[in-house]
Amino acid sequence: HGRFSRGNLLQCCKICYPLCGFVVLAACILTCIGLVWMQVVLKENMDTLKEKFRAMESNQKSSLEEIPKINEDLLSKQKHLDDIINGDKGLNKLWTNITEMNKQIALLTSAVSQLKATIKSASELVNLPNTM
Repeated sequence: HGRFSRGNLLQCCKICYPLCGFVVLAACILTCIGLVWMQVVLKENMDTLKEKFRAMESNQKSSLEEIPKINEDLLSKQKHLDDIINGDKGLNKLWTNITEMNKQIALLTSAVSQLKATIKSASELVNLPNTM
C-alpha cells in the first residue's frame, strides 16, 4: 500500500492520542486556574468597592447630620448681622446719630457766625460815640 502500513498507523495513534489528551487536560487545568484567579481578583475588587461605598455612605450620613447644625449657625450669624445693621448700636442707628450730629454742628456753626456778627456790630456801636 502506501508509505504507512497498518502497524505504523497504530503506533502513531498510540503516541498522538495520549499527547493530545495531555494537551487538552493541560488546557483545561490552565483554564480552571485562570477562572479561579479571576474569581479571586473579582472578589477583592468587590470588597474594595464595598468598603468605598460604606465610607461614602457614612460620609453622606455625617454630612446629612451636619446640615441642621450648619443651618442653625447660619441663622445665628444672620441674626447677629441684623443686630449689627439694625440694632440699638447698629449701623443704621450710628448713621442716624452722625446725621443728627452734622445737623447740630451746622446749627452751632451758624449760631457762632451770628454771634460773631453781633459782637462785631456791638463793638462798632460801642466805638461810635468815641468817633463823634
